[in-house]
Amino acid sequence: MADLNFHGALSGSNIVASPSGSGVDISEVQNLGMLDVRILPQGRNALTAVTMELGFSFPHTPRTSASGRGRTALWWSVDQWLVTCARARAQDLADRLETSLGRAHSMVTNVSDARSVIRISGDQTRELLMKGCNLDLLAKDMAPGYVRRTQIAEIPVALHFISDAPLSFDIYVFRSYATYIWQWLTIAGRASAALQFYGTQPPPPV
Repeated sequence: MADLNFHGALSGSNIVASPSGSGVDISEVQNLGMLDVRILPQGRNALTAVTMELGFSFPHTPRTSASGRGRTALWWSVDQWLVTCARARAQDLADRLETSLGRAHSMVTNVSDARSVIRISGDQTRELLMKGCNLDLLAKDMAPGYVRRTQIAEIPVALHFISDAPLSFDIYVFRSYATYIWQWLTIAGRASAALQFYGTQPPPPV
């Protein structure tokens, strides 16, 4: 795959990345390679081969991720994972995974051009995301490593909880929707549109 002239979907954007006073920073994650890997759940030998190649095991618990050696695997479904790595190494990793998997019933596809990844960091990250999706990002099971496919502003995305110090989420969105999501985030993230959570409220008097 020739990437000599590759540009991200948001390259050259004139939109302000950090809305003034918003409490969030918004940026495009650059040079990220992505591999779509599918292996039948009963393919134990194939999964072992992938572990040997990646240096860590695929996550099998729904909505989780695993990382190591500069790579991350996001749980996509019971037989599917999205593996991220440096873009320049994506095709080489895909080739080596295919070799390791051999004749196993599996598939490895380089989908680095399919999606853009937008990172949101800052104290108001949860509030901003919850304006556009129906997930409770304050739930107890919401911890770094969490992965969830959902919608933001009615556009299909995947959320990956990167860190809680600083608070950071990555949004995986199909490339054709990247500008729309970017614009929505920068507008909804303005200080004038800030939300305040009030927490649990006492019941009204009878």
